[in-house]
Parts: sequence; C-alpha cells; structure tokens
Amino acid sequence: MGDPHAAAGAYTNLGTALIELRRYDEAADACRRALRLFRDTADPASENAAMHNLVRATRAKGANTKRAGGDRGLSPSG
Repeated sequence: MGDPHAAAGAYTNLGTALIELRRYDEAADACRRALRLFRDTADPASENAAMHNLVRATRAKGANTKRAGGDRGLSPSG
C-alpha cells in the first residue's frame, strides 16, 4: 500500500457515500478499515471522524431494521 493515510481518507469517504446509499454493512466495513489505518498512522482527529461514520452506519442499519420489522425483540434463541 502506498500512503496509508490517503487510503484511510479514501475509506472514510467511501463509508460516507455508502451510508448515503443505505448500504450500511459495506459502509461499516469501509469505516472499520479507515479506523484501523488512522490508528496505525496516529491521527486521532481523523480516527475520530472514522469512528463517527462507523457509529452513523451502525445506528442507521439498526433504525432501518426496526422500520422494516426485522427487530421483533426476540432473543437469539428465538
């Protein structure tokens, strides 16, 4: 990989775009990749931005699941 910091920025942007497209699982994956790379490059401000986007994707997925009726309050065992 050439420039890890640039790659992390690209993953952050990708995550943001995927959130807007409501592709939450893919968005969360991109945000996790950005988060890992920003941690490796010791950039706490950008790490915070990646974490913020990860939270947005996770919350949006949960809200979308509840609206669709996918969260019925059942335990994992059924």
